[in-house]
Amino acid sequence: MKRKSLIIVIVGVVVLFSIHLFGQKQLKEHYPNMVKEKMSMMFNLSAEQIVTLQTKMMILYLDLSDSQQKSVKAIYLDIAEMRKEKMQELMKKNEKPSVETRYEIANNHIDKLIETKTKLKKILTEEQLDKWVEMQINHNMFSNKPDFSEMN
Repeated sequence: MKRKSLIIVIVGVVVLFSIHLFGQKQLKEHYPNMVKEKMSMMFNLSAEQIVTLQTKMMILYLDLSDSQQKSVKAIYLDIAEMRKEKMQELMKKNEKPSVETRYEIANNHIDKLIETKTKLKKILTEEQLDKWVEMQINHNMFSNKPDFSEMN
């Protein structure tokens, strides 16, 4: 009787382990497709549409006043237009960027984030700014970017 229950437990553990591994494999295979779909959708939107969506998300999470909404929208519109131009430049080259180019892009991106945070400090209350930082941290947690959340 003990031997039978031991065999049942072992078979159960093997089955659960197999299901777990199979589920992980499917998620890893499906995730890149989700990222590509999201990127292609965002690439097809105009800068104004992207900014409108970003601003509405900030209104939803941060309860922005009307003057804050206008200021935030102006900041994000500048960023979105610049990002669209840079993406179109890279697409025209139609080649994989070199290590130096990637470094330059990443460095400029971080500089823009710092500049954006500085501008938002002037517009948002401290509580709203804390929520915005938390939103940025959560966004970075689910991407393959390094998490610099300790750098407030």
